[in-house]
Amino acid sequence: MLDIKGRGNSSWGMPKKSYSVKLDKKANLFGMANGKHKQYALIANYSDKTLVRNQLAYSMGNEIFDGMAWNPHTQQVNLFMNGVYRGIYLLTERIKINSNLVDIPDVSTTEELTDVNGDGTIDFSDGGWIVEVNYRLNEMYNWKTTNEICISLKDPDDYADWEKIQTYLNDVEAVLYDDDAWQDEDSGWRKYLDEDSFIDWYIASEISKNWDARWGTSVYMYFDPADAKLHMGPLWDFDISFGNANYENGDTTSGWKIKDSGWHKRLFADSDFVAKVKTRWTEKYNDIAAVFATGGKVDTLSAAVSVDTDANFKKWDILGKYVWPNPAGYADRTTYQSEVDYLRNWGAQRVEWLNENFSTLE
Repeated sequence: MLDIKGRGNSSWGMPKKSYSVKLDKKANLFGMANGKHKQYALIANYSDKTLVRNQLAYSMGNEIFDGMAWNPHTQQVNLFMNGVYRGIYLLTERIKINSNLVDIPDVSTTEELTDVNGDGTIDFSDGGWIVEVNYRLNEMYNWKTTNEICISLKDPDDYADWEKIQTYLNDVEAVLYDDDAWQDEDSGWRKYLDEDSFIDWYIASEISKNWDARWGTSVYMYFDPADAKLHMGPLWDFDISFGNANYENGDTTSGWKIKDSGWHKRLFADSDFVAKVKTRWTEKYNDIAAVFATGGKVDTLSAAVSVDTDANFKKWDILGKYVWPNPAGYADRTTYQSEVDYLRNWGAQRVEWLNENFSTLE
């Protein structure tokens, strides 16, 4: 048995709907996780005619960018509802606190947290939480930081002491923007932010030119009491990335997209952070470039799904037609393979632009 309900914001207005799924018992569907859990998502990927952009981003997170502890695992499926074929969907693990997902203790199940330092700050040594940068502010608990970063609490869903998380994030942001102390070795931003995850999340998002990742929505962070730091990630919502957006240069392979957004804009003012980004890019460049090479990850993922694309695009007759926000040239891409070729070529060109321009950063 399961509960299923609609999900999505802009995507909910599209003919092919996405859904949230909650099982009545924990299950390890298709062997996607190293254990069992109840909550999954069925992602329609209606705007993404390759059907693999989300899957591609998450697989890069899991296989290349290990500075993030976990990113969603996925499985392409043919969905039938009440006996009616609905098309190819991406079955995806959801971002939740769970030993097989975001592996942290849930703050709402731990003892009451107190000001153990006696200085007005909160010590979350017993439990953690997940927040989303979310300009819609449409969850149960929402607010804006001093620097107008829109935050929603994602997990736990209901937490009576939400104000303590607000206070903590405001304190972290105050340190980040403190011109005198922000780079201090002991008390500066590195005391509060996990640098490796902030770097890997940034590079993955910059490669894809993901508009949402400009600290607008679907940007996740979690607090891990094990090291008392905020970690960036997991990655989420990449269907209108990798060149699949016809606004704000989303379809061009040149230009920075994420570097000057949100807290990352401040971090790039730290020359040591910039140096580590450049080093990480150099370490991972060959792996990243291979993703978009002929026979690479793009081809592997698309080949696996291509056996069922005829049925999907018979159900949803959109090849060669405009679906928001498809970039120019969509009318000439009348086959599934032509959409895959566009993604692979776009990614290869994007990676080369980044490789040339990361070297110039200071």
